[in-house]
Parts: sequence; structure tokens; C-alpha cells
Amino acid sequence: MEDLDAEWDDVPSHWTNSRGHFFKYMSSDTAKIVLQNRTLRFSCPELLDDAMEMKFQVFADGQDEKLKQKYFERLRSLYSSGADVVPDSLRGRVLQFYRDYVSIETEELFNELSEDFDKTIELIRRNKGEFSREIRENIERTKVLCLTIRPDSNLMWALYAQGHSGIVLRFISCPVLNSIFGSSVPVVYSYKMPQIYTDDMLIDVLCGLKRMDPTDIVRRIVTAKSSDWKYQQEWRIDMGFGRESDAKFEDLHFSTFELDGVIFGAKFPTENQQEILDLCVNYPYVKFFQAVTSDNEYGIRIDPID
Repeated sequence: MEDLDAEWDDVPSHWTNSRGHFFKYMSSDTAKIVLQNRTLRFSCPELLDDAMEMKFQVFADGQDEKLKQKYFERLRSLYSSGADVVPDSLRGRVLQFYRDYVSIETEELFNELSEDFDKTIELIRRNKGEFSREIRENIERTKVLCLTIRPDSNLMWALYAQGHSGIVLRFISCPVLNSIFGSSVPVVYSYKMPQIYTDDMLIDVLCGLKRMDPTDIVRRIVTAKSSDWKYQQEWRIDMGFGRESDAKFEDLHFSTFELDGVIFGAKFPTENQQEILDLCVNYPYVKFFQAVTSDNEYGIRIDPID
């Protein structure tokens, strides 16, 4: 099989990656539906296979003093450097006013801002439950398409492709077609749940360097999973609430030009291959491959079918 990690030299500016291909594991029955309908399914968290899918924490508890120290270090650097602040940030404008027009010693300013910092953190903590509920309600209606960049995973063939009897579809992320695959982002694996307020983000907001970005918050939650799943090398496409916000899933069409590979599992019945081949007649660039178990190691090899 061609280079799995090949990338495009030039992609649209709004794309989040430049990868050439993505892969989707599935059973043979699901593959038939996908090939017939030319659709891929975007699902809400409750339909995904991880019971801890899209869980999060507001911020790490018990680290106020450490966070405060980092805040003042950033503030001191900002105050002395003359760096630009976000124009429509109230905190940024206050800092800029003190820096440019008020004759005040740095430490005196920090003492005034210290109380403001404490009040802000206390306000966040007091409203943590309500804020978490609102975020969770939005996340529960968010729909994602799960893909991978590895078609040769023994575990995924076993778990997601009918015990090696299923199929992997290969999709080309084509700049000319402005493929939806260009909006895929890699999953970040960790043993800690993502925070809504990371230290760096909270400090930047408090210093007037950034505004709260709901899109960034949702993306960090949507693309976070436990390190137990790292073998999947998963990428995701987030479609938000979709066209039907209360639906648990939505099927989205892909172009006949975007499917350019079908990989039969190592245990896929040879007598059933023709049915799949017939379903692919309307996909002009599709190539066919066979997954084969390696002879001298525990691995999967992908061979072209002539």
C-alpha cells in the first residue's frame, strides 16, 4: 500500500490537516450500506464505544496559588514588554491604561490585581456546576465522525471489522473537492480529562491576551480520550449539532471520487468479494487491497489485489 502518512503540499487555508488519506473500519454489512448510500455516520457521544467519552473537568482543583504565581509572572512580562492586548478585552484595556497613562509601580499594580484574581477564581468555582451542565448539554448533542490513519492495526481489525472478516474503507482527502476530511483533527490521548480552563488559557484571558473561545473548548473535549485507546491513532471530524440537533446520529454524503480504496480483512470470505466489487462500480478511482497476516511477526500487511 502507498505511503500511509503522505501529505499534500498545498491545502485550503481553513483545513486543519494536510493528510492524504483516512481510513474507516467496519463490518461487511455496514460496508455494503456505506457503499450503496454513499454516506458516513456522525454520532453523539452516547453511541461511541468509550463510557468516558467526552468527559471533562472545569479546571484542576487545589492549585490556586500555583496558578496565581504563573499569572503574575505572565503579567510582569506583559507589563514591562509593552505587548499588544486583545482590543475588546476589558482586562486588556485596563492593563494597557495602567501601563501607558498611569504612573504606578509594578508591585503596587500587582497588589491591586491580586484581589481581582482571587474574586475571578472564586466566581468560576461558585458557578462551576452550572457552567459544567451547560457545556455537557452541548457536548451531548455534538456529532463526530471517527476515523483512523492506520489500516493495519490487528486490534482494530478484531474489534471494529468483524474479527478480521470485515472491511476498511480508504478515503482520499482531496483539496480540489474541498473534502470534509480536511477538517479532521487528531485525538489527544491522556490519563487526565481535559480542562475547560487550562492554566495557560485562563492566564491569557485574565491578562487580556485572549478571549474565551467556545469552539476551542468544544474541540479540546471532543478530541480527548483516555491513553488506553492510543493504539487507535484516531482522528475526528466534528459537525456540531448537525442539521437535526436532537438526533443521536446523522449520515452525511461523500463524493464518489473520495473513496479510493477498499481493504478486505484477512478472514473476509473470498466468495463474498464480488458483491463488494459490484457495489464499487460507481467509484471511479477505487483500488482493492487484501489484509494479510505476517509470516514472521504479529502484524498485518496490506497487499494490492491485481
